[in-house]
Amino acid sequence: MEDKKIHITKPDQASEVPDGAMFTVLMNDSGMIDALIEAGDKLTVIRQDDSEVGSIVVAIHDDHLLIRRLGIVNDNFYLVPDNDVYIPVRKKDAAIVGKVISMQRDL
Repeated sequence: MEDKKIHITKPDQASEVPDGAMFTVLMNDSGMIDALIEAGDKLTVIRQDDSEVGSIVVAIHDDHLLIRRLGIVNDNFYLVPDNDVYIPVRKKDAAIVGKVISMQRDL
């Protein structure tokens, strides 16, 4: 049996993915450009509800999928962009749904 990844386009689809399973999302903004992740890049993600500081994660924030780095700012956990144009989002205002493990870019 082939292991197929689910492609997520909407936040509510994340609940369909079992913990530990892989899924894919497309980067939807330039918030991670300094990490060399651009809009349109395909990200492979492992479904999990939390991650380590420094990891790039997929989260749900304001009913949108958000790809950011989990960080600490002033002793609080934040989802931090790798682009100074964007502002960090408090982790308590979002729900982590997975950890990014690879990226693919079409030429």
